[in-house]
Amino acid sequence: ERGTCGTLEDCVENAAGEEALCEVV
Repeated sequence: ERGTCGTLEDCVENAAGEEALCEVV
């Protein structure tokens, strides 16, 4: 399951440091 975010920084923050859980859009 992936989350979406605007930037890599937001991605890391949203995914608690796990980039794999977030897809940069």
